[in-house]
Amino acid sequence: MKNQWEISTGNVILTTNRVCKACTVEIYGRKLEADLFVLDIREYDVILGMTCLSKYHAIIDCRIKKVTFKISHQPEF
Repeated sequence: MKNQWEISTGNVILTTNRVCKACTVEIYGRKLEADLFVLDIREYDVILGMTCLSKYHAIIDCRIKKVTFKISHQPEF
């Protein structure tokens, strides 16, 4: 039996058993690795979750709608 995950989008909880492990996601020319859950929604291409964002030391500023990555020994972006 495959693992089943529940993902909360804020309004609804989606379930999936499909995950793509160690995918490369490019952000501002930087290649980051993330596990991507396949969801049956069309509004978004990719949603980076807290696990991925914390791995790359992301700082979220909701007021100005900006995410800054502060990876050790690299310039922030």
